[in-house]
Amino acid sequence: MTRRKRPRTRSHGQPAAGGRAVPPVATLDLHGFMASEVPLALSTFFSSWRRRAKGALVHVITGKGKGSPGRPVIQPRVRRLLSEEFDDVVASFEPDETGGGFLVKLK
Repeated sequence: MTRRKRPRTRSHGQPAAGGRAVPPVATLDLHGFMASEVPLALSTFFSSWRRRAKGALVHVITGKGKGSPGRPVIQPRVRRLLSEEFDDVVASFEPDETGGGFLVKLK
């Protein structure tokens, strides 16, 4: 029997107060995922966090693609999905500080 891979998520608690940058409320780590698994993982993660906290900032970790043979696969796929397929749930997104993921503001 094959076990289905579950997305690794992490909750980060409450936003920072006092004018500091607001930290993401949760993280989805896509390391180890195949490109074909990414759309469902993103959809499930975004739906869950939109119900919990509308307008939340979440972190999607893609990695930089150094472990992929040839060119990176996951990061370009996520970038395209965020801009084209999930525009109904994503207000905005930008690369994270490390370049290995995206900070995503949900609608």
